[in-house]
Amino acid sequence: MNGYFYRQDAENTLDNFIDKGVKKMYVIMVGLLVGIGLVWYIPTLNKYPHRELIDRLQEVSIIIPARNEEKNLEQLLPSILRQNEKIKEILVVNDDSTDLTREIAIKYGATIIDTPTLPKEWLGKSWACWTGAQQAKGELLLFLDADVTLEKNGLVRLVDAFDRQYERGILSIHPFHKIEHWYESLSALFHLVVFASIGAFQVFSSQMKSNGGFGQVLLCKKRDYEAWGGHERIKQEVVENMAFAQHVSEQGELVRCMSGKGAVSMRMYPDGFQSLVDGWSKSFASGANLTHRSFLLLIGIWMIALFSFISKVGTLLTQEWWIYCALYLVAALLLYLDLRRIGTFRFLDTLIFPVHLVFFLYVFVKSLHRTFFQNRVVWKGRDITIHATQEGKADD
Repeated sequence: MNGYFYRQDAENTLDNFIDKGVKKMYVIMVGLLVGIGLVWYIPTLNKYPHRELIDRLQEVSIIIPARNEEKNLEQLLPSILRQNEKIKEILVVNDDSTDLTREIAIKYGATIIDTPTLPKEWLGKSWACWTGAQQAKGELLLFLDADVTLEKNGLVRLVDAFDRQYERGILSIHPFHKIEHWYESLSALFHLVVFASIGAFQVFSSQMKSNGGFGQVLLCKKRDYEAWGGHERIKQEVVENMAFAQHVSEQGELVRCMSGKGAVSMRMYPDGFQSLVDGWSKSFASGANLTHRSFLLLIGIWMIALFSFISKVGTLLTQEWWIYCALYLVAALLLYLDLRRIGTFRFLDTLIFPVHLVFFLYVFVKSLHRTFFQNRVVWKGRDITIHATQEGKADD
């Protein structure tokens, strides 16, 4: 009998111990579940096989807005020319560059379009995209940022994915992030928050419209682009990708978002740590201003859960240390499972996710200050004045 009561007391003690530990970590567990729901599944382009689409690709006009992009064009243009099929045209829209952008484009046989003087009511990238689209001759318009690279058979996979999904609408691609320097991995949480904010990858995405899209790679039919009003309809938006995708959704059209893994890749801010800080702080707060409030709330709960690992680090000195460690490993694994579909992130990158959290907070506060207090950011030599209204509009 004494042994029975001893076992019962031990079991009750263990139950109370676990119950106490779980209560301490309740916020973390709820937040991790929210994070799973926000980024439930990220489809990639590498699942699309190489199909015979020679005739189709002859209708593709590639439009590349370029402002001082001589280095990036040396990577992008050869990758386009290495595609197996003939392309209708490659249009490099020279946005008042002061470097060798024009010469590099000519070197690789692209058609140069010099943008007219930037109108006061327009922002630079939208103006360049709009200018290029007006002169494009292809049935399909593929907008590419200059800092992306097409992988082998990447173009045919893009068109294949578009043709299998659409009669109308847009295909919006987040290029696969190839990391070469340590600081580039600090983009990890920014990527995940962007993926979560557009609502295209959450658990109920099949029943809801996308809240936004990616701006680096965008594919649509020219006739649809013209019918929607193109970039002219979002000419004052700093985060033009979010605004344009939202505009298309408001027209009742489908916005399909995917990871570019297997088709399109990029290096983000290869020029150094400061370029990464400047790049994310330029528009991150403006992007948050365009995000649906329900997604902002859910992302906030998710981030609070992750930050709780920092605030509750003292748990390691208590009897509940193993619950803390178990949840920490779960959080790191969940982050890694998503990030591996977005870029060449390592599990080690997610094991030190508190470091990423501190950097994320620093850049986000910096972006808030620039957007809502200074009302001004500088990007590629342009001074952008931001009017932080509910619509996120800006003047250049």
